[in-house]
Order: sequence, then C-alpha cells, then structure tokens
Amino acid sequence: MAEAVFRFLKTSNPTFLKVDSAGIAVTIRQEPDFRTVEMLQRNGIVGYNHRARAFQREDFVEFDYILATDRTLLNFLQMQKMKSLYMGDIRRPK
Repeated sequence: MAEAVFRFLKTSNPTFLKVDSAGIAVTIRQEPDFRTVEMLQRNGIVGYNHRARAFQREDFVEFDYILATDRTLLNFLQMQKMKSLYMGDIRRPK
C-alpha cells in the first residue's frame, strides 16, 4: 500500500524520482491483498498493479530512503545494513 500511495504522490511531486517496495516474508511475488486494493480505491488510488519483490542489500545503495512499516521490518533492515557495511556492499557515511 505504501508504494501505491507514494506513486500517487509522485504524480504531483516530481522530487520523487523513483518509488519501489520490497518485502521480507512469504508475500514475495504475490499480488496486493484485496483489502489493500479496496482501501486504495476508496481513497482515489486506482489501477495499482504490483507484485512484491524481495528486499536486497543493494537497495541501500539504490535508494535514498528506506521506510520500515513495523518494528520487525526495522530490525531486519538494521541487521541487513550492518551486514552490508561489514561486507563492504555499502560505505559508512562520512
């Protein structure tokens, strides 16, 4: 749902250059839940067509912002970032 909302906001705000979403659970490659689609439609966001993809550590390089929707996801992202720093996938900001 967050991706759909940001894509909608992007239509009126050109500062959003790239919007994407990724997951860490069994929902990878699945379509959005019907309740999500209904909520989006009730709020004027129609035609959202998306299949979930898996989060990759390269996303830390690709995107300026990565948002976590809950504490479990935040913990996962923090662990992935530490692994990426350790493995040299990304560099620590100066």
